[in-house]
Amino acid sequence: MKIGDYSLRRQPKPRSRWADPHRPEYYPAWTVRLQLPARPRRDVSSKVPICELCLAVPQKMNPAKERPRCRCQGPARKWADERLRAEGRLWREGRVDALRGLGERSTSPSIGALFDAYEGGMPARMQAGARRNMAALAAIVEQTTGKAARPQSVDVLTKRLALDWMQIRQAARDLPGRTDRELRAMLAAGDLQALQTDVPLAGNATINSMLTKARAVVGRKARTYYLGDLGDRLPPLTGFLQLSRLPAKVGHQALPEETAAALVALGERWKKSEPEKWLAFAMMAGMGLRPSEALAARGHWLEEIDGQPVLVVKNRPEDGFWLKARAKARARRYAVPPAMQALVRGREGFLVAPGLSKTGRSNLVYRTMSGEIRKVVGDDVKDTNYLLRKAAGSAEYTEKGKEAAAARLGHASSDTTERHYADYDAVLPCLVG
Repeated sequence: MKIGDYSLRRQPKPRSRWADPHRPEYYPAWTVRLQLPARPRRDVSSKVPICELCLAVPQKMNPAKERPRCRCQGPARKWADERLRAEGRLWREGRVDALRGLGERSTSPSIGALFDAYEGGMPARMQAGARRNMAALAAIVEQTTGKAARPQSVDVLTKRLALDWMQIRQAARDLPGRTDRELRAMLAAGDLQALQTDVPLAGNATINSMLTKARAVVGRKARTYYLGDLGDRLPPLTGFLQLSRLPAKVGHQALPEETAAALVALGERWKKSEPEKWLAFAMMAGMGLRPSEALAARGHWLEEIDGQPVLVVKNRPEDGFWLKARAKARARRYAVPPAMQALVRGREGFLVAPGLSKTGRSNLVYRTMSGEIRKVVGDDVKDTNYLLRKAAGSAEYTEKGKEAAAARLGHASSDTTERHYADYDAVLPCLVG
């Protein structure tokens, strides 16, 4: 190799770390071999991911030569050119100390430092969401590596790690008795079913949701607004951030008429014997409120308009409540039916179960009610709150069209309503009339 030149290489891991002693394993990023005057040539990781096809090139061949036009090599070559220009300039200027520092191995921050910066840079009102995102990222790392996430370097966040985690989670659905440790061992031995990326499976939506949360911690928005100086020290993590989502079932299957009738009967039973459950049920299935909106609604949200009590749902900073997509969201107004008026009249605090604690009220909606609804509709329905809002959206869509349904549900785009919240067969009635 000539002075002032470089080459791309695929760096093998130590043989002791191969799962199969006859099957070589490689680091997931391109290695760049640099050659400068008066300095020994050396190998430096570019942190640019190698694609699966280049990793699959036979052991004694260099994928950079066998597949010179592969798109994964472009960013690595760009990185190498910039590194050579920087080192060459420092060498010509005689800046030995700076040149020595440039050659030292760079250290990426730990995941723990990433979490501290991310949570510390978040506004108070977004702390709960930040903790959910960090929990998702930690779970992905720990379930795949078997080690605590915080001490590990962010360099562990690769495309390979994400693919291995997705494969483990798909397998866990079919092997419910297996622990994460057992699943990792099966993955290393090649005994897990291959990751299915072209078939919409029941658990794929959850996998996609976890990845979305995890990526939010290291994505562009986090680097720009929340991570401060640490955002500038993060490696690109391109493979982890740009991995395609798994196909998931779109929309919701129409319920059989007998199941819809059973839901109506459940609502009627709650109305007679457990009014607090019925109130939350009516606000979601009748009005179309999100569960967070139903739980946040207070007595002073009720206004008198043309002699009719109306529930006004809008951004309310004084209550610490913000609508989803608050910058674009508009206030929504819902006429309060007579049966609900009798229940909420005179309430000054929370409308739903004001006598319970915050945790008790949340458990009422997300656990107790969801469990009873699932007994009626079956385990195939994972999100019962979505089912109730779909009931309200379907009724409004059938009667007034998709724009009116989008307005009722608080969707920024009516296309979302049409794809996910409207049932053309209209087998779901408005459950509470």
